[in-house]
Amino acid sequence: MTHREKTRREVAAYVTLNAALVITLHVPFAKVKPFPQPGLLKGSKIMSLTPEQKAATKHELAENFAKTGLTQAQVCADLRISAAKFDHIMTLTQTSLEDPWIMRNYLLEKVAAAGQTPLPFTALSGDWHRHWFLNSAAIDARQMSAGDR
Repeated sequence: MTHREKTRREVAAYVTLNAALVITLHVPFAKVKPFPQPGLLKGSKIMSLTPEQKAATKHELAENFAKTGLTQAQVCADLRISAAKFDHIMTLTQTSLEDPWIMRNYLLEKVAAAGQTPLPFTALSGDWHRHWFLNSAAIDARQMSAGDR
C-alpha cells in the first residue's frame, strides 16, 4: 500500500483537552462516522422524534393509509413486506429509520392516485436527503430493510 493510499484510509481525530493538550488518534477511515447533533443519541439508536412527534406520525400514517382505500395485504404486496413489518412501521417500532419514510412516500403517492388530499406529515416532512443519518438511496429505491423488524 502506498503512502497516499494509507493517508486516504486513515483520518486523524483530534481530541482537545483543556485547550492546551491535543491527543491525536489515527482511526481507519471506514470506522469514522460524523457526530450527530447533541441529544439525538440514545444508546446506538438515533432518537429523532419526540413522543409528541411519534404520536402525530402514527396518526398521520394511519390516516393516509385509510385515505388510500387499499388493504394492508395490498400495501404489503406492493412494498414486498410482511404484515408484521407493516404493523411495526405503522406503530414506529420498526428498527430501520428509512422504512417509515418509504411508507410515507408510498402512502402520499397512493393517496394522490386515489384522488384524495393527503394529511400532511409534520415530523416526516420535507426532503429526506437533508438528514445525514438516513440512507436516502434506500428511500429513493424503496428498499425496505430485511426482516420483520
